[in-house]
Amino acid sequence: MSKGAAAGAAPPPPLCAVTLSGDRIVSASGAWPSDPSIPLTPGAPARPLTESSDLDPALAAGLTRFLDTGEAAILHLNGRDGRLLRLEMSVSRLRGHLTFHRASPGEAALYHRLAETEAPLAETARLRARAENGPVIAFETDAAGALTWANDAAAAYLRTGAGKAALQALAPGTGDGQTQLRSEDGTQLGWVRVSTVPTDDGRTITYLEDIDAQARAEQSLESFMSTLTETFAHLDIALAIFDRERQLSLFNPALTNLFGLDPVALAQRMSFREFVEALRQNRMVPEQSDFTAWRRRLAEVCSTAAETPYGEDWTLPSGQVIRVSARPHPRGAIAFVFEDISRHVNLERRYRAEVELGQATLDRLRDGVAMFSSSGQVLFSNDAFNRALGVDALDTVMDDGIDGVIAAAETSLGDGATWQEFKRFALAAERSGQWDCATDPTDGTAWRLRASALPDGSTLLMVSHMADAGGRPQPIPMARVS
Repeated sequence: MSKGAAAGAAPPPPLCAVTLSGDRIVSASGAWPSDPSIPLTPGAPARPLTESSDLDPALAAGLTRFLDTGEAAILHLNGRDGRLLRLEMSVSRLRGHLTFHRASPGEAALYHRLAETEAPLAETARLRARAENGPVIAFETDAAGALTWANDAAAAYLRTGAGKAALQALAPGTGDGQTQLRSEDGTQLGWVRVSTVPTDDGRTITYLEDIDAQARAEQSLESFMSTLTETFAHLDIALAIFDRERQLSLFNPALTNLFGLDPVALAQRMSFREFVEALRQNRMVPEQSDFTAWRRRLAEVCSTAAETPYGEDWTLPSGQVIRVSARPHPRGAIAFVFEDISRHVNLERRYRAEVELGQATLDRLRDGVAMFSSSGQVLFSNDAFNRALGVDALDTVMDDGIDGVIAAAETSLGDGATWQEFKRFALAAERSGQWDCATDPTDGTAWRLRASALPDGSTLLMVSHMADAGGRPQPIPMARVS
């Protein structure tokens, strides 16, 4: 063996060597392996060496730290040809030295083996960081229930005595679901959703999701619905609310009383179609020649009530009258209100019949009769009064009130002074009970006016014809009927 071979081969020259003074390059040989385009000329700044796009973030951080502090280190990176390179960073005689060498096969194998070992450790560290920094409370207990680990959210809770006692009360044996955390003295600390995950070694990881706001909102909604139900229970008007799926979601007892429906069937959330069918079976819908078409039209109300509110009076076969109205509610729901207005309808019919009977009675009188309000408005008149004034109907002068009547009377009956005197009586704030006067004859005809003050401030006027020599009142001639 030759002397050179016995002494060992000389180490290969470095791929790149850079000498630094401060943050400037003093000398360099070779090209920068991660980016050959970076100039290595003497006097050039050294900071661009850390900004190469091909540098691993850890390597860039090591280079930056070396430039800032002079901290020596040995780092590795993969070259452009895929082979492993070793970067040696050192300081000698106030000069920084950066030297790139090609790693030996043994060094490369060791590096890759270490990298394979560090990858799971890094992933484990990332997973631990995620668990530690998560907003959900998480803690681990052993088989005896002793706390063995807690994340940051749980640790902050455990720092309070009440919170520690509450968490310890959950373990072991707490099942999944919603529960309310309580301190040792029973103080309520809020609602949480509990999720437990057993591990292979007999431990248990417990997750607590804060649902206090949700639980309180549900309690408020339940309380509101209870109050709403109790309120509706005392209403005489029947109420039925259908949700967006057109299922009966709320009703009051008046609905069962009005239509004779089974409350158990209603409580089973019957559909709108089933509800209408139940009304039909109880003969609580109007008689229809085409019930299917009528039901389809009623179903369309549910989808168009937001644009055109529905309102209709149902006259039932029994003679009962139900007023039905539909109003949209938020989130697609619709509320139906059913009110029995039979009594009101009967009263209205009776009142209308009485008014018509009274008007017919007045129209049969031979004397003219008219009534004026305290402000001079014409309330009504009979046919004899209209004929005396020479008008077909008093509607032609009603807009002008008492002034229109007097103007027509002065033209037809004459003696404007007497009519003006009647006007003063009718509009006077204080007046005697009656006023009686006769007009001066016009064309041999005189008229007698008799006015009475009524308790509500209105005035009743009667006009009769005085045509005989004795001055006795004569009836106004009846209209001829052909």
